[in-house]
Amino acid sequence: MGHERDGIWAIIPALDEEETIYTVVAGTMRHVGGVLVVDNGSRDMTPLLAERAGARVVREPRRGYGAACQRGIRVLAPVNPHVVVFMSGDGSDDPHDIPKVLAPILFHGFHMALGRRSCQAHQPLAQRMGNRFITWASRRFLGAGFSDLGPLRAILWKELMALELRDRGFAWTLEMQLKACKKGLNIKEVPVKNRPRQGGRQKISGTFLGTWRAGRDLMSCLGREILGA
Repeated sequence: MGHERDGIWAIIPALDEEETIYTVVAGTMRHVGGVLVVDNGSRDMTPLLAERAGARVVREPRRGYGAACQRGIRVLAPVNPHVVVFMSGDGSDDPHDIPKVLAPILFHGFHMALGRRSCQAHQPLAQRMGNRFITWASRRFLGAGFSDLGPLRAILWKELMALELRDRGFAWTLEMQLKACKKGLNIKEVPVKNRPRQGGRQKISGTFLGTWRAGRDLMSCLGREILGA
């Protein structure tokens, strides 16, 4: 990837991921110019281990995946990177897939690349069915031709800024994809590995409340984009 790596940053939201964050950051550092871990209120050693692995760490006290991602974007604004990669901190995304997600942007003129998870059998049924319904409804009502809502993705910085994302919860990934499609960005889906989380506690699908909140946020986001289309 050569000198292009210097203009690439990864944003990794993390909440109580001390069992996985060091390995995730260390693996990610091999493929990008910098890693920003946004700690979302961890009560364990996540921030310390992320720093030891080479990441810059900032805190976002407001809980929510979207809130953490938004904090990361604000922190990187003075850096003005060329491309930003987003991924999970629990080890379910394989850092070795980062070059595959970056390739459509760096070498083929795409604005954005989405990691399409090749295997989701380990995920709870409610999560898999919810993912299928949301992607189907996005195609049916908005013509958005994506098939997954996975966290591993890359996007040009200037295009990311133009999306003006606002969601602070579980629907942040969906909002990004829907707005990118509505703005006519060139988007490429890339097959990536999807592993069970490599340690720690599931924040969303592991509890009834987490699953309900995720579903509520996704449906609200989809409804807003359909009504605003």
